[in-house]
Amino acid sequence: LNVLLRQLRHEGLSMNVGGDGLVTDAVSAFADDLAGVLTNRKDAQKVVNICENFAKWSDMNLNQRKCVCSTWCHRTNRPFPANISVGGSPISEIPDGGPIKILGVYLAPNLNWERQKGEVLRRQKEIAREVMNADLQPHHMKMLQGMALHSHFRYSAPLLPWTRKELDSIASLWYTTYNYGQGLRSRGATKLLCKLASDQGGWAVAHPCLILFSELDSFARQLTRLNDGIRALYLLDGQKVLHRLGV
Repeated sequence: LNVLLRQLRHEGLSMNVGGDGLVTDAVSAFADDLAGVLTNRKDAQKVVNICENFAKWSDMNLNQRKCVCSTWCHRTNRPFPANISVGGSPISEIPDGGPIKILGVYLAPNLNWERQKGEVLRRQKEIAREVMNADLQPHHMKMLQGMALHSHFRYSAPLLPWTRKELDSIASLWYTTYNYGQGLRSRGATKLLCKLASDQGGWAVAHPCLILFSELDSFARQLTRLNDGIRALYLLDGQKVLHRLGV
């Protein structure tokens, strides 16, 4: 889809400048999926029209049934009708600014992350069962838990507004999975072993809070360590967003 993305950039739709000067990527793509974040109906329909023309030119079909949109006005705190059409037919709209699944992550224009948090918790439990059913040697079980449970949490959860109770619930799941992999079933003593550091005779199992901190710390370091134009622009936009949110 690189040709299509270049055309959108040529049409001025690759970088969308809002009324407050905030610069955001309007359209992004991965494999055969295309996602756009636009600030008005006119630009959204223009993107769809360009995609339709590109599909015809490249002998492909744009499936109207798989196109979906979600809207939210942050001034009025309510959704509004998008009225976006593909092939002359309106595409479906998620009610109340609800979430759209993009690359396995549910993103909601109304900034409600409950659907994504629910999916993270559901998938964490599934992965935990898969890890425990692997029935490998203890050190392999530990590696598998890190590659599966922890990596999934790193990818899908760092920027969500978790409560401490929710994070402790995930930690309890991690402790149970680790204990099972070590061949232990008792809850009390093994929970203590999971929390103790290795130099204290414990297993030092990571807590989700530690994962969150390390990811946010890494993110901040990547942004601030190198003083190039793109990072400077990103930081400037970040400051504007935080200011709008009252931070």
